[in-house]
Amino acid sequence: FAWLFALLVLLASRNFLLRFVEARPIALSVLLLFLGIYLIQKKKLLALFALSFFFVWVHTTFVILPLFLLVWLAVNYLEKKEIEWKLLAACVAGIAAGLLVNPYFPTNITHLFTQYFNVALFRDNALFQNSEWLSPNWSDFFATNSLFWALIVFSAVLYAWKRPKLAFETKALLAGFAVFLLLALKSSRFIDYAVPLGIVFSGFLLRDFFNSIEFKASARKMLASPLVWVLILLALAFAALTAAQAFETAKIFNERNFTECSEWLAANSKKGEIVFNLRFDEFPMLYYQNQQNYYVLGLDEIYLYEYSEGLFGKFKAVQNAEPGFHEILKNDFNASFVFLSKRSFNQSVAAVMNARKKEFDLAVVSKNCVVFRVL
Repeated sequence: FAWLFALLVLLASRNFLLRFVEARPIALSVLLLFLGIYLIQKKKLLALFALSFFFVWVHTTFVILPLFLLVWLAVNYLEKKEIEWKLLAACVAGIAAGLLVNPYFPTNITHLFTQYFNVALFRDNALFQNSEWLSPNWSDFFATNSLFWALIVFSAVLYAWKRPKLAFETKALLAGFAVFLLLALKSSRFIDYAVPLGIVFSGFLLRDFFNSIEFKASARKMLASPLVWVLILLALAFAALTAAQAFETAKIFNERNFTECSEWLAANSKKGEIVFNLRFDEFPMLYYQNQQNYYVLGLDEIYLYEYSEGLFGKFKAVQNAEPGFHEILKNDFNASFVFLSKRSFNQSVAAVMNARKKEFDLAVVSKNCVVFRVL
C-alpha cells in the first residue's frame, strides 16, 4: 500500500497541501529529505555526500537532513550500541562542500546566519508578519490536519492492541516524527516535514502490526467490531473535511494569479524599473510572470531589516500610508510602480493613492491585483 500512503502525504493535511503547492521549492526539499533517509538507511556514503551537496544549492532547509540523521544515529546507538560516524561525516562534508563551492559564497553564509538565527529571534516581534515562523493556532492545527491525526491515532490504537515488535526503521521514523512535530508546534513551517514523516511512520507501524498477525482471520475480527467501523466512518468524515479544505486552498492560490497585472507591467514598463510590492510570498509568481522588472520584496522582511533598519522603517511607512510615503517611494526605493494583490490589499494605501491623482495613476485593476504608476 505504498501508493496509498504517498497519496495520503498530499491529502491528509491542509497545512501541508497549502505549503506544498506554493511557488517555492518546498516539495523538492521534502523529496530530498526522504531520499536522504533512504540513503542513510542503506548507508550509501558517496550518494549521501552528493545529495547533501545538492540540497545546499536547492533550499536553505538543507539542515533538516543532518537533523534527521542525528535522530537516526541516536536511535541506532540505543538499539545497536553503534555510532555510524561515517554517515555523519559524509553528510556534513557534503553540506560544507555545498556551502563553499557556491556561486554566492561568502554571501550565502551571511544569508544563512540571518535565516537561522535572526529570523528565529524576531519571529514573535509584531514588526514581522511572517506567520510561517509563528506557532500554529492550536484549534486550527488539529482541525486542518484532521485526516493526518486520524491516521496517527488509528495506527497507535492498532499498535496498543497487539503491541507488535517494532522494526528499527519504525523506531527511527517515530523519533524523527516526534522531533519535527515539536518543532511544528513552535513554528508552522515545520509542518512541511512533520506531516510526511508522520504518515510514513504510520505506514511502517501498520506494516509491523500486520506482519505480527494472521491477516485474514484478524481482519474478519476487526471488521466485526463496532469500534473499527466507528473509526472508518470518522476517517471518511475527516477525508471529506480535508477535501473541502483542499478546495478552499485552491481558491487561495487562484488569488495569486497576477497574470493581468504582470502582463501590463511587462508591456508598459522599462527593463529594470522597480515595482514596490508588499508581500515577499507574492514575489515568485510575479517574477515567474514578468522578469524584466525588479521587486522590492523577494525575501522575508527580516532581510530588509538586516540590510537597513532605516529603509525597513520607511517600508513600513509605505505599508501604512503614512505622511510622505510618496516621497519615500520615489526617493528611497526609486519605485516606478506599486503592486497590491488581493491578499496584501491595504484599503487605506489604495484609497490614498487613488485620491492623489497628481502622485499616483491607477493603471490596472483586475480581480486579484491592482497596479499604480508612481508619478
